[in-house]
Amino acid sequence: MDFSKQLQVINEKGFFDHLKIFRGIEKEALRVNKSGELSKLPHPDGLGSPLTNCFITTDFSESLIELVTPKFDDVKALMSFLKDLHVFSVKTFDENEVLWGNSMPCRLTEEEIPIAQYGRSNIGRLKHIYRKGLKVRYGATMQCVAGIHYNFSLADSTLAFLMPDFTQDEKSDLYLDLIRNFKRNFWFILRIMGSSPMIDKTFVEKRDHGLSQIYMNSLYEENATSLRMSNIGYQSAVQSNLNIKYNSLTEFIDALGIGISKGFKPFQELGLYDKNNERQQISDGILQIENELYDSIRPKRKGASGLRPIELLRKNGIEYVEIRGIDLSPSHPLGISEEDITCLDIFLLHCLLYPSKKIDDKEQKILTENYNKVIHNGADGDQEIIFRDSKIKISEAENLIVEELCSIADLMGDNSKSILLSKVQTGSPSKSFLNTIMQTNKTFVDYVLSESIESTNLLRNEEIEQITLLNNERDKSKEQLQKLESQKTIDLEEYVKQYNLQIVE
Repeated sequence: MDFSKQLQVINEKGFFDHLKIFRGIEKEALRVNKSGELSKLPHPDGLGSPLTNCFITTDFSESLIELVTPKFDDVKALMSFLKDLHVFSVKTFDENEVLWGNSMPCRLTEEEIPIAQYGRSNIGRLKHIYRKGLKVRYGATMQCVAGIHYNFSLADSTLAFLMPDFTQDEKSDLYLDLIRNFKRNFWFILRIMGSSPMIDKTFVEKRDHGLSQIYMNSLYEENATSLRMSNIGYQSAVQSNLNIKYNSLTEFIDALGIGISKGFKPFQELGLYDKNNERQQISDGILQIENELYDSIRPKRKGASGLRPIELLRKNGIEYVEIRGIDLSPSHPLGISEEDITCLDIFLLHCLLYPSKKIDDKEQKILTENYNKVIHNGADGDQEIIFRDSKIKISEAENLIVEELCSIADLMGDNSKSILLSKVQTGSPSKSFLNTIMQTNKTFVDYVLSESIESTNLLRNEEIEQITLLNNERDKSKEQLQKLESQKTIDLEEYVKQYNLQIVE
């Protein structure tokens, strides 16, 4: 059965009439001063504790804020909450600070990047040690890239129109189908949403980078879609040793377990402890913890604090998928627009509904080659990739997949099709970004800084709809931190040991 007929059958069952999508956003962004340098100020006290605030935390650096929405089934409600998080945050910043509006960072000095702090509790110290480990493994500079994590799932009532009386195992398998198809067609997202073709030269100082095109104090690739997702950004070449294909949940869990528990010689040589005999890695495996897995998409399950992600997945299966390969949109103050979300939803439904065979070693190699080509040259429509066993121009592959996406968008309604086509016809945002910078005759940092100052000023003047909720969460997070730190606890080394023992190969 071809895909259009398959869609017709699914529609006749009532799937699209009862479509309910849950969405959440985690948005990272740097705090930067008005000189275009990383802010050295601590995480603002007015935002509460980054350890215990469920809406506003930090990522790798004290200067890398992370805004986390709850899940919503309404896009406008999601965007409204995301906006409130931005406005609430920038109103607490020092007046000389702005929210950096690009995935690639401002001017950086490796030694001056402050690693995030989470207080004196064991869990807070563990989070800090993890970040120290990232620094010794990859360098602090690489950890300052920022992006959007888009969390996506369908209501069980919607899934029931695909799989009546489905089990959790069947639900997990369906999300794995989605993940494999996402990996196959991630090039399309890079084409329509990749927005990081240029970097400040300090980002790759003393590192091999392969970027030969120079513009003022910046380096770029003319047809790159997302240098953030390249080997100089959000990647770890050693993780390819895990050979994760997402063919089964057990296989994925086992690979993560081995990656964490089995020592990896280069990381063993770095040592678990620094020259002051203080912990600098949680473990010396390819992964310190599950979240160190750098990939464009991951299966996820929420659960009680203290339970490891690997155990939550093992016991309860996949709840949602987390799309991690999305650059911040430089043209939007929130880093993502409603139109972007509509396009992501259409694409992810395609990944869910399109037949998804298991990935073998041959296809894994092809997908890696496609990935690298599109990251570095995907804005060129003549770039060739392997799409469904045929070597064709990426523009031709795009036409083929857009036709299928339009069939889904038609069934979704709400102008979904026109939004998708407008996004595709607008062309590469990375190309547009490059052209705009070069027309202004500004450096990468100066251009992004001027745009960031303007966006931050606009946000500072906005009202906050959820002010009571955000104030309460801020205050509650401080109380929770104080309670955590007042409790009697075991020695940190014993805590780390017990934490690692939760992983079973």
